[in-house]
Amino acid sequence: LFRSLSGVAGGETGLFAAVDFLPGDLIFKEEPAIVVPFAKQTRAEALQLSAAAVRKFLALPEEKRRSVLSLASSSGSGFLFQHLKVDTTEELMTELGAAGLSVDVGDVEDVSRFLRIFDTNCYTKTATEIALFVTFSRANHSCDPNACGNDYGLVALRPIAAGEEIFISYLPEKDLLQ
Repeated sequence: LFRSLSGVAGGETGLFAAVDFLPGDLIFKEEPAIVVPFAKQTRAEALQLSAAAVRKFLALPEEKRRSVLSLASSSGSGFLFQHLKVDTTEELMTELGAAGLSVDVGDVEDVSRFLRIFDTNCYTKTATEIALFVTFSRANHSCDPNACGNDYGLVALRPIAAGEEIFISYLPEKDLLQ
């Protein structure tokens, strides 16, 4: 019903309709790759959340780990890195060690990249959980989206023609209306 393509907007990946969708049509439903308890009030809570996410990432089958690592990431400007206040991979590993998580040397780069990906792509699942959805995370942003998340399925907001890119808004609905 949809496909993921590379080469969008300078090498990014996007989601494209493989068939026509009408408003209200379910484009896809996805189970999260990783779900962790959420609290972003303090540095200590952000560190515990990071350690929990890394444990779940390291427990994923190799193919799923590669899929997660193929997602885009920011430079570490999301809430986790704002709270953790680390600039280097070495500082990040030191902080994770302080939280009781020992990362094998061979996994250090993947773990560092994963946390930046998680920080960039996680969504609120419930009032107390955040989650990483690999396919949903491939949808690009538009201030005039043609789809939206609905219980972590993707639903068409307006007609979407086969071949058209599927866009969501990364902004809260109240910000789009201003």
